[in-house]
Amino acid sequence: MRAVNWLWAAALFADAPQFSDGMKRRVLKAMLQHGRHILANLEHADVNGNHYLSNGVGLLFLGVLLADFAEAGAWREKGAEIVWGEMERQVYADGVDFEQGIGYQGLVAELWYSSVLLSERNGVPVPPAVRERLERMFEFMRAYTRPDGSFPQIGDNDDGRLANLDEEPVGSHRRHLAVGGAMYARADLLGAAGDALDTAVWLCGPPVLGLNRDPEHIGSKPFPDGGFYVMRASDAVMVIDAGEIGMRGIGGHGHNDVLSFDLWGAGAPLLVDSGTYTYTADPRARQALRSTAAHNTLRVDRQETSRLGDDRWLWLIDNDAHPFGVAWQSDAERDVFVGSHDGYRRLPQPVEHTRRISFDKMRGWWRIEDALEGSGEHLAELFFHPAVPIQIEQGAVCLRAPRADLWLFPPAGTTFTQQDGWISQGYGLHRPAPVLVYAVRAAVPLHLRTDLVLVEPGTPVAVARSLVERD
Repeated sequence: MRAVNWLWAAALFADAPQFSDGMKRRVLKAMLQHGRHILANLEHADVNGNHYLSNGVGLLFLGVLLADFAEAGAWREKGAEIVWGEMERQVYADGVDFEQGIGYQGLVAELWYSSVLLSERNGVPVPPAVRERLERMFEFMRAYTRPDGSFPQIGDNDDGRLANLDEEPVGSHRRHLAVGGAMYARADLLGAAGDALDTAVWLCGPPVLGLNRDPEHIGSKPFPDGGFYVMRASDAVMVIDAGEIGMRGIGGHGHNDVLSFDLWGAGAPLLVDSGTYTYTADPRARQALRSTAAHNTLRVDRQETSRLGDDRWLWLIDNDAHPFGVAWQSDAERDVFVGSHDGYRRLPQPVEHTRRISFDKMRGWWRIEDALEGSGEHLAELFFHPAVPIQIEQGAVCLRAPRADLWLFPPAGTTFTQQDGWISQGYGLHRPAPVLVYAVRAAVPLHLRTDLVLVEPGTPVAVARSLVERD
């Protein structure tokens, strides 16, 4: 990444008087050293991830743009081998990056589309399959991008970029959607990008500004290979995570978020993933924010859905929770998701968790049904993470958004506590936030029902409750 950014800088400063011949020679020498070092120190692992991909991107850029170096051909060949080959290995057929972190979806997409654009402009062949899967990556971005341009902080996110060519704030992938719209002549991607066109203009040229843009509403969509299911209405987006822990069972940048969801509605993030905050700088905070309790899901007997690595293993997660039995139905009026996981089969008295989420699009109503099947008596805890001001009234919770209120009606027979938690909206950022916890100790089978309903601001709790209970 340093090599790519220095190449950008050299191009931008090429005609500046301060960029003397001596300085140019120093830059060329440094780039020669970079190419040699990368090729001799490729970041191989048991399962190669974005580090190995970035090695290939650096070699490809150096080999293409500094073709007069005697070693450029070897760099170009190895770079292309890595970049094109890793697309099939690291990205599912539906466009979801296998590291299971939406923040990293943007980073690796930028690595690939920058490499494709560089190659196409310099006569380096790009396999059609790479271009096809890259388009699927943009479609996944389009699906999870909220109406305000932000994305849910699912999995790790360090706000990484290949080359920072714009001033768009963290927490948005609209810049990438604009590039995708330009590359594939997709008016829907450009419409979702809004005004975040800077990077697309740098990479694809000023004609981007004249392309058609279609802000048309996008519907609900499943991504079964990657394990994400997106429920959408005109002013609401719920992203459900039913994927494995990530990186083919290693964990990597994934979290303990199986069967969790992130809900945005009426102009605000309502019930959210807690995010990342930091990595090794604060191991305790990292563990807390990737734990089961940091997500809108259910925990059994205070155990993690998958055991977390610690100390030097802050990127590892034991491959305990495997999603299964996932089903999806969607039409103009209703979405229904059903999924189970086996992360708690390892308990002395094993149980399985199944979650069913039904979304009535016409009424702005989500019904979340959690079931535990197995043997014995267990402690079940449901966690919810509001990101907006809340008011508790008659056992229900009102979350206030700019254009509506969201009432949360918890499962009957549970005990409520409000705990202190954190929400991170970008790397190195975090703020205090409440955590709603509903707990019950009972024998299984156990069934819990939570209802969420969007209503006009100021709607009394009794009126909101009647909308749910009449069904």
